[in-house]
Amino acid sequence: MARVPDRALTDAALDSFVFAVEDGVRHKISAAEARGAAHLALSPSVALRPVVQDAVLPTVAMACGPGEIAYLLQLREVFDGLAVRAACPVPRFAATWLPPAAVRLIEASGADAADVVTSSDAVLHELAKRSVPGAPLEVLERAHREAIAGLERVSDASRTVDASLPQMVESARTKLDFQYQRLREGIVGKVRKKVEHQHPEWLRLRYYLLPGDKWQERRLASLEVAAYRGKSLGGEIADLAADHARRLTGHVLEHFVVEL
Repeated sequence: MARVPDRALTDAALDSFVFAVEDGVRHKISAAEARGAAHLALSPSVALRPVVQDAVLPTVAMACGPGEIAYLLQLREVFDGLAVRAACPVPRFAATWLPPAAVRLIEASGADAADVVTSSDAVLHELAKRSVPGAPLEVLERAHREAIAGLERVSDASRTVDASLPQMVESARTKLDFQYQRLREGIVGKVRKKVEHQHPEWLRLRYYLLPGDKWQERRLASLEVAAYRGKSLGGEIADLAADHARRLTGHVLEHFVVEL
């Protein structure tokens, strides 16, 4: 479930690795300017900072998030060029906390927790489809099949008039398919509104599980988790982190989904 950006550092971030500091103000300068700037105080950019960090304070391993790992991978040649041994990036423990409403949706839908986290709207839509009484959809599907079969007979018969007429029938079939699909969506939509009315908290889950389409750790206050779990939270997170470390030694990287 980890989301790793394709390129964490843009080309602009890589065209120069240093800033000049003058009168307490930092501004970016080119590599050529840096070489001739013996009188200036220089500061590393985000692209050079990890190399300076590992050169000054050699480290065996460093816990990293997916974004950090992505940009460190872009800097391998920089480490090699400066003969600095990089700290081994170790994926840190990460978890998504499921509120009680999410647990109830999982139980009602039978969906995987990962699906509820990444696409709760789709899970809710599938639940609504399965909640539609059988008769309406069965009658609709039978009517659709009969209509298509009737058009096929029209297409065969129309060839005796003109060879181009079956194309018109095919065009009509396409429009018919579209209208029947709209009818299906209309029926499911009515049922979904009833489900949402009964469980309004399910409709808001997407904003809690992936706030702003980002992992909770970027948006969700840790005090909220503490309010749910109480004093046991510290020990529980420590146990999960230890489990995470054991799985990493077996080359297994997982994003934890934990019930509040």
